[in-house]
Amino acid sequence: MDRKYLEILKKSWKCIKDWPWSRIQLILRAVLLVLAPLLTVLACQTISLQGGGEAAAWMGNHGAAVAVAWLILVLAELAVFGLTRLGSLSCFLTAVLPLGLTLVSYYKTIINGEPLMLTDFSLAGNIANVAGFAMDRITISAATGWALTWVLLLIAVLVVLDVLIWRHPDPWRLDFRRGGALCGGSLLILAAAFVGGLENFCVAQYEAYPMQADRDAGCGVSLSLLSTLVGSQAKGSEEYSELRMQQILQDMEQDLATQAAEEDAAEQKPHIIFVMNESFFDVTRLPNVTFSQDPLANYHRLESESTYGQFYTITCGGGTGWVEMETFTGVSMEELAGGTANTELTAAEYEALPSYVRVLDDNGYETIAFHAHTSELYNRDRNYPHIGFDQVLFYEEFQEDATYAGGYFDDDSTADVIISLFEEHRDDPTYIYAMTMQNHQPYYAGRYDPERLEVESDLLSQEDLEVLNCYVSGLYDADQMLGKLVDYFSQVDEPVILVFTGDHVPGLYLSDTESIYSKLGRVPTSTSAGWSAENYRDMLSTDYIIWTNFSQGEGEQANSATMMGATILDLAGVDNTPFFAWLQETGRSCMAFHYGILTVAPDGSLADEENTEIAAFRSAYGDVIYDILYGEQYIAGRVNLAGG
Repeated sequence: MDRKYLEILKKSWKCIKDWPWSRIQLILRAVLLVLAPLLTVLACQTISLQGGGEAAAWMGNHGAAVAVAWLILVLAELAVFGLTRLGSLSCFLTAVLPLGLTLVSYYKTIINGEPLMLTDFSLAGNIANVAGFAMDRITISAATGWALTWVLLLIAVLVVLDVLIWRHPDPWRLDFRRGGALCGGSLLILAAAFVGGLENFCVAQYEAYPMQADRDAGCGVSLSLLSTLVGSQAKGSEEYSELRMQQILQDMEQDLATQAAEEDAAEQKPHIIFVMNESFFDVTRLPNVTFSQDPLANYHRLESESTYGQFYTITCGGGTGWVEMETFTGVSMEELAGGTANTELTAAEYEALPSYVRVLDDNGYETIAFHAHTSELYNRDRNYPHIGFDQVLFYEEFQEDATYAGGYFDDDSTADVIISLFEEHRDDPTYIYAMTMQNHQPYYAGRYDPERLEVESDLLSQEDLEVLNCYVSGLYDADQMLGKLVDYFSQVDEPVILVFTGDHVPGLYLSDTESIYSKLGRVPTSTSAGWSAENYRDMLSTDYIIWTNFSQGEGEQANSATMMGATILDLAGVDNTPFFAWLQETGRSCMAFHYGILTVAPDGSLADEENTEIAAFRSAYGDVIYDILYGEQYIAGRVNLAGG
């Protein structure tokens, strides 16, 4: 019996040895390469949803998105494989981009509540500086670790197969000629698929999900970004034509004439001071929280003699440079092609765009910009001269007598810079723009010693209160800055307009599932996926005040980054341009702000989605920006001419 079994074992071993192992290895590698993109999609969704079960359920419910993502990834993988003939390298190079994008989007969402957007790529060169603001919140969760491990294990298996296949040649193994054919054929199929249906799919997703977070939830981060790139390409409306643009120009010139007729000639042009204060907003609007004293005593005191209200911007928790540029130009970043950041345009594009700073410069103003930090982000030193600033200054030039709070050049010192620049240039009409830095994130216990006031809420833990208290301490100092400027300019003889506003609400995020806002009940979730228009209205609104030393304000009014420049020019009574007169007279009469699913009416309420006046203005507005930057430039030169 023993001899019989031994013979069986010998025959079995001989059969195994005679198997075509090299061919089996080739087949196994091919199967793994076909399945690898599905594992990549699963890993990406595990990171986004922080759970493997949730990721698998998502894939089951979003078959079309999964199929499209798989097709793109597998064809890209086969193209790389044709060049390298290495399955492990092909898998790695194909997986690293979607995984990288998903990781960045996940961590950005934790920090600011908003996902990765195409405009964020403009900050890629400063990634170390940006990440430095929130390194304490960048940790690898168990779900993220498992997702990356799955992909690494697959790559490891493919490495072993690559080595075995190269050690045992097989006629089926790709040579250079067949590899080149595979690469070329895969790329041709990918191009044909894009033209034949993928492009339409991306456009449909872009239109179906106006907000990036919802698009991510429906498509996955990588496919969502691709849909944004494809769907947001520049195009005019169906009515775009020379005749239509001439009609719009006539409307603009009529608004300019109306505005000019309503204004009294000023004896002296007013000086204009514009402060965009980092993360400034009326924190007392938050529900379920109390304060030991009013953190915005000066702001609230000045409301009765000023124009004030909510100031709508395109971002929350970050993106200051984009808000600034929208405010300077009156051009919504939604109108730029392919997710282009408005801080990354060419000199010729900036000079073609409207700019209220340039209008003031044409009216004889000395135009000065000061940023209470470095020039590293948003290309301020390069871009600002193109939109009309005569001087662009940064904090390094004012460090000698400056003070610091919370780790940054403080708001009190920024007020001193503004006053000194005014004293230096007050003989001529002067426009001074200042962007503060003191109340920038991160917010943590011990940043201010002592804290300026105490915050209480039954819905927040002690650690949560320390985060909020840190922010409110910086906000208290911002309010003191406002009071200092008003006290000073109340005493000068020349007319002065002071605009004081926030760039975005602060990023008060506590974890990947909670924020100060969600715990207090301001929004349902810490991240923006699934938010309603009302939620966006709450989170995309800071506060502003316009105070002058020569006239009473107009009370509470909604305003926004796209409309504020028109408001300033109208209040200053300078020779205006057709574009800004049109924004003020026609635009602000029907809407205060638009972004994605959010449209705000002039009174600050949510606008009626069926409002034909708003639809007509938005269509005309889009055609104007298209004509200036991408179209036939039928009226591009004339919309920016002071006096029409």
